[in-house]
Amino acid sequence: MTEFLPKVKSLGRGEEARLHCAEVYFIEGKYDQAIAECRTALEHSSGTGSAELMLAHIYVVQGAYQAAMKACLDATAANPKLDQAHILLGKIYSDQGRYHEAIGAFRTALEISPENDAVHYLLGAIFFETGQWDDAIAALHSALKINPQLDTAHYRLANIFLVQGKEDEALEQVEQALRIRPTFKSHELLGDIYFSRGEFKSALAEYREGMQILPEYDTLHWKIGKVLIEVGEFWLAIIELREALKLNDNPATTHFLLGRAYCGVGEWEQASRQYKAALAIDSVYREAREALDEILPRLKPTQA
Repeated sequence: MTEFLPKVKSLGRGEEARLHCAEVYFIEGKYDQAIAECRTALEHSSGTGSAELMLAHIYVVQGAYQAAMKACLDATAANPKLDQAHILLGKIYSDQGRYHEAIGAFRTALEISPENDAVHYLLGAIFFETGQWDDAIAALHSALKINPQLDTAHYRLANIFLVQGKEDEALEQVEQALRIRPTFKSHELLGDIYFSRGEFKSALAEYREGMQILPEYDTLHWKIGKVLIEVGEFWLAIIELREALKLNDNPATTHFLLGRAYCGVGEWEQASRQYKAALAIDSVYREAREALDEILPRLKPTQA
C-alpha cells in the first residue's frame, strides 16, 4: 500500500490528503505514522471530526481505550452529527461493561441514523447481556425490520425465547437464522432445543451439522456424547467424550458424562475415576457426587 503514498502526498498537506496517508499507514499496521498523519490533519481540520475518529480507531487497535474514548468525544464535539463516532464510543463502552453509557451512545447514533440496523442490533445485544429481555426483543425486531437477513438478530431472539421458555418461537427464529446463514452456533442451539424436547435423533443431526462447520468445536463433542448416552450408544459416547477432553472445554461436565457412559457399559472403576476427576475440578458438582456415591457399592474395596 505504501506505493500509493507519494501520489497521496502530492495532493498537499491538507486534511483529506493527511487522512488518506493515515489510512494507508493504519492498514499496514504502522500506527505511529498513522497517528502523526492524523495530528497533521487536525492542524488543517475543517470540523468534520474525521481526523479525531481516525485517531480513535487507531487507539482501539492499540488497546489504548481511554485515548480512544477521548478521541471519540473530540470527534462528536467537532461534529455532533458524526454517527460513526457515537457508534465507536458505544462499542468501547460496551466492551468495558459500561452498558448504560453504551446504550446512550447508541441511542444518540440512532437519532442521527435511525435506519442503521447494526446499531439496533448492538442495542439488542446489550439488552440481551443485561437480561432486559423486552428491550432486547424490541431492538432486535427493529434491526430485522430494516434488514430481515440479519441472521445474528434471529439467533439472539432464539436465545431469548428459549430462556423465556417459548420453545416454538425459539425454534422459528433459529430456523430463520439457519436459512439465511448456517453457523455452528445456530446448529448447536437448534440441537439444544431438540434435546430439551427429547428429540434425540434430530438433536444429534444438528450437532453433527455444526461439527461439519467447525470440527474443533469441543462443546459439540460432549453434547453429541450426551445424546449418545441418552440413546444407549455408550461406546460411541465414550469416543466423542474423549475427543472433547482432548479439546478441553468444560472438562468437569465431560468427565461426568464419561462417568455415565462407563456406567452404561459396566466399567465401574473407570466411571469412578471420571466422577472423581469431575469433582477435582468442581468440588460442589452435585450430580457427580451423587453418581459416585451411587456406584460405590459396586467397586472393589481398594477402588472405593
